[in-house]
Amino acid sequence: MIAASGIALLVAVSNPVAVTLGATGFGLLAVRTGYPAAFGLTAALMLLPLLAGTGARTRRTRTA
Repeated sequence: MIAASGIALLVAVSNPVAVTLGATGFGLLAVRTGYPAAFGLTAALMLLPLLAGTGARTRRTRTA
């Protein structure tokens, strides 16, 4: 189990790392494909979890 101060440290470190990796990945993608294609691919990639979340919500049924 992680103490509350450890969780705060983990969040404080992981957030900038994730932003840096995302920006680097987008930059590499944009260099290879161009900005319009990179933005389009990024938008499509962001839609996948949204669509998956919507599908998961509609499959739940109440048993009570």
